[in-house]
Amino acid sequence: MQIDIETKPSDTYSPLLALPPELRNHIYYDALIEDEIYVRSNDPSTLQEPSLLRTCCRIRSEASPIYYASNNFCLVVEDFEVDTVLTWLGYRILHGGGEHIARLHIVISFSRCTQVTAYISDKADRWTWLGQDTVRCGIAEDQIAVRLAGDYEDRVRNEVEAQGGDDEDVEFFQGRAQLVVREIEANVQGGSAIRASGQHGLCRRFEGTLGV
Repeated sequence: MQIDIETKPSDTYSPLLALPPELRNHIYYDALIEDEIYVRSNDPSTLQEPSLLRTCCRIRSEASPIYYASNNFCLVVEDFEVDTVLTWLGYRILHGGGEHIARLHIVISFSRCTQVTAYISDKADRWTWLGQDTVRCGIAEDQIAVRLAGDYEDRVRNEVEAQGGDDEDVEFFQGRAQLVVREIEANVQGGSAIRASGQHGLCRRFEGTLGV
């Protein structure tokens, strides 16, 4: 992605901003692009933007589109604590950056894999709101994926075996986890459809908590 940057005389106080636009773009790419950016519901430190984007408004306006458009963002939701990542995405929408997000993965994780049976259905509206917010960001539906954390199968087998379970128990929890992922995916997609159709009453309920 290439963005147009103008160099102004007033920027000469900053060594970075005094560089030609092409060099600044290269620096932004080198400093900000990673294989995947993980935002974890149980780790507040991952909710912050890179320090480079927090240096000054000029650098943020130049580098933010590169950071959000060129990275793959993985929202890791542990134990169905979706409110944290909702707040993260809502903040990006309100304060800039969200409109540039191109790819989003929603990763479902558990502190205890066997607690997948305790899926709380009354949080379905939260996943719907998340789907609505992805539309607000302009993320294409085929660029949104919901999946289990990669270590789920190994971890659930270890937990079941530690409790004296067998292969049938492992298959049960693995099957239940896949059902939960499909249910969450349906709620997210449902939220996207609601937002795209202009029916966003649920989203307004959440927006009120963000001070919109």
